[in-house]
Amino acid sequence: MADVAGLPSAGASASRAGRMASTDATVVARMKIAGGIALGKANCHELAFGGPSFDLPYPPARNPWNRDRFPGGSSSGSGVTVIAVLAATMDHVGPVARTADDTRILFDVMAGRSPGPPCSGSLYGLRIGVPSDDWGVGSLMHPDVQTGLEGAIDVARSEGAEIVPLELPSLDDFHAPATILMMAEIAAEHAASVRAAWDKFGAIFRARALVGEGITAEDYRLAERLRPVLTRRLFDAISSVDCLLVAGALAPPGALASVDSFYFMKEPIPNIVANYTGFPALAFPAGVSSEGMPIGVQIMGVPGSEHRLLDIAENYERADPSRFAAGTPPDFGNAASLAFPTGSAPIEPCET
Repeated sequence: MADVAGLPSAGASASRAGRMASTDATVVARMKIAGGIALGKANCHELAFGGPSFDLPYPPARNPWNRDRFPGGSSSGSGVTVIAVLAATMDHVGPVARTADDTRILFDVMAGRSPGPPCSGSLYGLRIGVPSDDWGVGSLMHPDVQTGLEGAIDVARSEGAEIVPLELPSLDDFHAPATILMMAEIAAEHAASVRAAWDKFGAIFRARALVGEGITAEDYRLAERLRPVLTRRLFDAISSVDCLLVAGALAPPGALASVDSFYFMKEPIPNIVANYTGFPALAFPAGVSSEGMPIGVQIMGVPGSEHRLLDIAENYERADPSRFAAGTPPDFGNAASLAFPTGSAPIEPCET
C-alpha cells in the first residue's frame, strides 16, 4: 500500500485495522509535487498477497468486466500497491493507467525524472522478439490468450516490424527460483506476525505467509545465485531487439470464488520475470476473450528502456485502437451495479 498522509492504510488486513498514514510515501509525495490529487485509496488483496479473500473486514476487489471474475493479483488490478516489505528483492513500484501516454506521465513523475519526449513514429522498422518455442508454456496457454498474442504479432508485422525468434531460458526456469525467493521473503517478513495474531489475518494470507518457512537456506541461496545467471541470459537475448513480446497471463480471468490459493505456484506466471530480473515491462490490452474478458500482452526490455516500451505500446494503440486501447466495462456507468453485485449486501465504504 502506498501511504497517503491522513488516509487509512490497512492493506486490507484486520492486523492493521485503524492504521493511518502520517506521511506520504515517496511516490505519493512526488505525485503531489507534480500537481497530482489523491482522490482516495484503492483496495487490494490482504497485504497485496492474500486474496481473493471473503473472510476479511474488507470485500475483495472484483473485475469490472465481470464482477464474478478475478481482477488480478496483489494490487487487484486497481492500482499500484506497495507493501513496506512484501518480498524485499521482488517488489517494484510502477504506474497503472488507461493509456500509454498517461502511463508515461505517471512513470516520469514517480521516477523523479524530467518528462520523456512524446511518442513519434510507428512500429515500422522495429525488431520485436518472441520466444522461439512458446517459452515452454505453449500447452498451458489458453487459446484466447494465444489468439491475442498472435494478433499482436500480426499487427506488428503488418505495420512493418520484424518479428525475431529468440532463444530464451524457459519461463519455468525463471518462475521456480523467483517463487522460492518470494515465498521465503514473505515468510521472513510476515510469518512471525501471523503466528502471534492468527485471527487478525485471513486464511489465504496465513497459508501463503507460512509456506516459505519450509524453504531451506540452501534453496534460497541457490535461487539467489541463479538470478544473475538468468538475468544475463535474458539481457543477452533481448539486447538485440527493441522489446520482447509475450503473454501477460496464460489464461483469461477466472471465477473469483474458485481461485486456487496457490495458483501462482502451480503454473508459471509471465510477469514474474520482470520482478525477478528487475527489467522494465509494460502490459497493455490485446483484445478480449470469447467470454468478453480482457486479454493482455506484455513487452519487456533491457534496463533503461522504459520510454522505448512506452513508445511501442502507444504505437500499438495507434495501429489498432479497438484492440490495443483500454476499453470500458459494460456496466461502467452504473456505479451501484459495480459496487454491489447481484445478491450481495451493501457494505460501509472503506479505504485501504
